[in-house]
Amino acid sequence: NLSFLVTNFNSLVTVKFDSTNCLIWKSQLQNVLRATNLLDFVTGLVPCPVSNILDSTGKTVTNPDFVKWKTLDAHLLSCITPTLSPFVFSLILHHQHYFKAWSALEKTYTSLSHSHIHHLKNQLQSITKKGPSMEEYLNQIKEISSQFRLASSTVDDEDVVLLTLNRLPEYFAL
Repeated sequence: NLSFLVTNFNSLVTVKFDSTNCLIWKSQLQNVLRATNLLDFVTGLVPCPVSNILDSTGKTVTNPDFVKWKTLDAHLLSCITPTLSPFVFSLILHHQHYFKAWSALEKTYTSLSHSHIHHLKNQLQSITKKGPSMEEYLNQIKEISSQFRLASSTVDDEDVVLLTLNRLPEYFAL
């Protein structure tokens, strides 16, 4: 799994993470980590083993699981750094472990304030279809809905559909 991941990471995670595409980057990354059975490692469900253990003679030796964990951690950290924009990379530069870097990114980009959630609600309320592209209009609504999920907030699907239909120009009502 690790050699596959290291070899193919840049072709599997194609988005460079910046402040505008957190959901897309995170989704690609989680799909890759799930496919390689590494998601639990990244989310902290597989904690760092103790560095030393006692062997059968009672002598303190380096824990092979610790060495394996550190190697995996270093490879994962080196894999994600090229997928980060310079600004985002600067936020995790001082983190020596993947889990800590992942946690810092999640904290920064998923804990949005109540004022931001209100701002998203206002954006959703004010979107109207302008211009010829229905796809562009629907993509704007999808993006704001995704931002709600990112903020661990929800908007009822029925409300989104109603807003979407109500913001169409009158000629769609015919």
